[in-house]
Amino acid sequence: MSLELVENYFKSIGMHRPKSDGVYVKQGRKRFGKPFEDLTLVIGSRANGIEIDPYELKNSSLELSLYVGEHHTSPMWREFASWLVRENIDKPSHVLDLGCENGVLTCLYGSLWPDAKVIGVERSPAAVACARKLAASLGLQNVCFEYADARGYLGENAGRFQIIIASHAMHEILERERARKPFQWKGEYERIEDITLTDADLYAIETLKAVGAGLTEDGFLISVDRSPTPATMWWYAQCLEQAGMKVSLNRSYLIECQSPSGGERFPLTVARRARRTDPRTTAEEIVSLASFKKIAAMKMSFQEDAADAIVRSLGPTDLMFEAVCEYFDGSGVRTLRLLKTPTLLVLHDFTNHGFQTASLAPLVALPDVLQQCAAITSELEAHCTVHASVTEHGKR
Repeated sequence: MSLELVENYFKSIGMHRPKSDGVYVKQGRKRFGKPFEDLTLVIGSRANGIEIDPYELKNSSLELSLYVGEHHTSPMWREFASWLVRENIDKPSHVLDLGCENGVLTCLYGSLWPDAKVIGVERSPAAVACARKLAASLGLQNVCFEYADARGYLGENAGRFQIIIASHAMHEILERERARKPFQWKGEYERIEDITLTDADLYAIETLKAVGAGLTEDGFLISVDRSPTPATMWWYAQCLEQAGMKVSLNRSYLIECQSPSGGERFPLTVARRARRTDPRTTAEEIVSLASFKKIAAMKMSFQEDAADAIVRSLGPTDLMFEAVCEYFDGSGVRTLRLLKTPTLLVLHDFTNHGFQTASLAPLVALPDVLQQCAAITSELEAHCTVHASVTEHGKR
């Protein structure tokens, strides 16, 4: 499925770009009347911290559900769908969508992977009814929906799924009465060093254990949710690791999109079953994941004395890649080294004649930077004898 086909999918279900708040309210009142008015009040109350379930009301009809989803959630849905396409994931045989609600993304997965069995699980009967109606309208035979509690369903389907996805649902799946609510933290915990797991997090950890048990040995979890601070992301990473899972920093991402109410950030976390040799995820790596788009946009590159000063100030580093390139004509030697600091990657490119550059990249960009290193050394092979290697640190 190409990015163009992603947009065509949303058009096929009548979901367009969000309207302004004013147009959305005016047209919603005209089309849906009192159900829309009631739902608007419920959504406003929920935004103000009142615990109230909007899903039965929102999904009183598929048309209302899609209209509200278009306004509030479709920018994130589009960005997430585009990420899935760009990842070019190996075709799975079984996919589980946790907290699928009205099935918009579940049906997208069914279109993206037509040979896979795609199952959406949702605890709102009205949402399941809407999802089934949507799948029928699209003629998707490989998609079905179950009215069930996520944790209970996972317990009955251990080791079944290559991919488990939770899109804008994990905050509800993991949060229960008397448990902490980190997806609602707004400055309450500003330093990630202050985050330690307590008994209040046991429900979340046990639920994530059930998620891990639902995966095949080579399966992985993809979750995307609002995460107001890096502290929330760090809490989630710690819960995953306590549950026997490992965050894949190289595959995780940060979705940024514009909604009518302004810009929003949705950390996208990819995790798999942990292996005995896996290192622990660090707080510094989570900070890198939270900030990598801003760092990448800066395109920080230094030359000569500035490059030398940057490299000398790094302190202890891990060597991820090294290539020593000796020119055929004997004119000199060029060396490329990719260094890993706790939060950044530094590509140090220097010659034996004193020329040097140092380019900074976010830690989670490691696969892209390694590809860049391979491309540079491939070009140099026309002029040099190249001795290049990815170290054990770079292969992790």
